[in-house]
Amino acid sequence: MTHPELLYTILQTPRPLSESQQSAIMTQSSHVRLIAGAGAGKTETLTRKIVSLLLVDRVEPASIVAFTFTEKAAANMKSRIYTRVRELGEDAICARLGELYVGTIHGFCFHLLEDHFGYGSWGILDENQEMAYLMRVGWELNLTVSSI
Repeated sequence: MTHPELLYTILQTPRPLSESQQSAIMTQSSHVRLIAGAGAGKTETLTRKIVSLLLVDRVEPASIVAFTFTEKAAANMKSRIYTRVRELGEDAICARLGELYVGTIHGFCFHLLEDHFGYGSWGILDENQEMAYLMRVGWELNLTVSSI
């Protein structure tokens, strides 16, 4: 399939995208931010943008970062990307999709801290762990705990 045919397929299948969605996919900007209400098609647009970057522009998967608000939304987007790339017959790229990052900005920053600053031995505290930590360290800092 030629690049124009591939791009046309991405824009039109499984259903045609709106003009503004198509514009977001075809932009050559290295940073794309979509702002729209619930159900407007943000996930579908970003999914097709990423598929276009991978298949039409041949961008390396490791060079792509996509932020979502929740891990659930990230899992949904990852699944859509994999399905579309596989449907378009790009099994070699499917095998490398683990290299791209789709997730929350918090998760991305955590990975940066792990990879570059050795932060990996720390985790997220639950409510009880947080209170225990504050009580232990708070004494050293002369902090007092008060209830509201």
